[in-house]
Amino acid sequence: MLDRAATLARGPGLRAEGLRGGALWYDAFIPDTPRLLIEALHWACAHGARALNYVEARAPIITDGRIAGLHAVDTLTGQALRVRAPVVINAAGPWAPAFARGCASPVPGLYRPSLAWNVVLSCSAPGDCALAVRPPRPGGQTYFLVPWKGVLMVGTGHAPWLDTARPPRVPADLLERFLADVDAAVPDLGIRGVPVARVFAGLLPATDTGTARLSVREVIVDHGACGGPAGLFSVCGVKLTTARRVADKALERAFPGRRAQPYRAMPRPRRDDAGAGAVTSHPFDWMPPPGDNAWREALVDVVAREAVVHLDDLLLRRCDLGDNPARALALAEAASELFTWDRDRRLAEISALQRNVGPVVA
Repeated sequence: MLDRAATLARGPGLRAEGLRGGALWYDAFIPDTPRLLIEALHWACAHGARALNYVEARAPIITDGRIAGLHAVDTLTGQALRVRAPVVINAAGPWAPAFARGCASPVPGLYRPSLAWNVVLSCSAPGDCALAVRPPRPGGQTYFLVPWKGVLMVGTGHAPWLDTARPPRVPADLLERFLADVDAAVPDLGIRGVPVARVFAGLLPATDTGTARLSVREVIVDHGACGGPAGLFSVCGVKLTTARRVADKALERAFPGRRAQPYRAMPRPRRDDAGAGAVTSHPFDWMPPPGDNAWREALVDVVAREAVVHLDDLLLRRCDLGDNPARALALAEAASELFTWDRDRRLAEISALQRNVGPVVA
């Protein structure tokens, strides 16, 4: 626990009026979630999993009322695939209900989406630790101001969301109200006048359709017990920190009598060279000095080994160079030269990157 003076020293810009003290605690933080997901895939594949990139499950294969696999398609080539499996686990997040309906086994409440977003502001954080703040009004939401790669990340905003058919976008008026609310919590920081550098938006499960009240418990469905095909299961989690336990529960339902093994330390998946390990985190405003190609050299192995198909795969989902939209576009042409594409393909990929990067605001 911190007294008033220590709290203000730790959190410059905090509202001093009425402040009596604060609390300091330590928590995990993931600065680069795309790399975390790719590393998880590396570990899974090193221990027997097979990952199929750009393959879409289209329909179930059902034999005598039981799941027997999936009809799928390679979305890059159009090739139809048949994947045999006695158990299928639908973990498609916001798209899990659509897949369940495609299996003729809809489940009300499997996933009710809500919109969530974090905002990157073009200013440095007021201190070296994150701040939890709340505007001075009844029922005000708690926001976190987080030092992130030399700039300030603020979140999380929440709102209802109904349209899972399109990518999540934050309406401009909603973003403005969000920034005004944060500004009311820490008025001395002058957040309203700071340019928005990036908006990261996504979907989280809500308790009810058309609300922003977040679910606190996972949903695991045995479709065979609900009149659907036996061997089909759906699982929708709520947050990353409980993912391992939710996975254990889902596997226990799918394979009764075969309990998940206790966690044990496993060796890091081998890399034949330093390539993937050389993917580092960059400050938000970092740009390579003229003539410095080290950033490209670090990505050569990523392109070769991490199922990179498109330019936005590389810059947005395999490294953090796409965190800053201006940087991603500035480096796009040089990054496209890492691929064996002709000029027309490179231009098409750069155009696609331009559509997919930038502030996610409606």
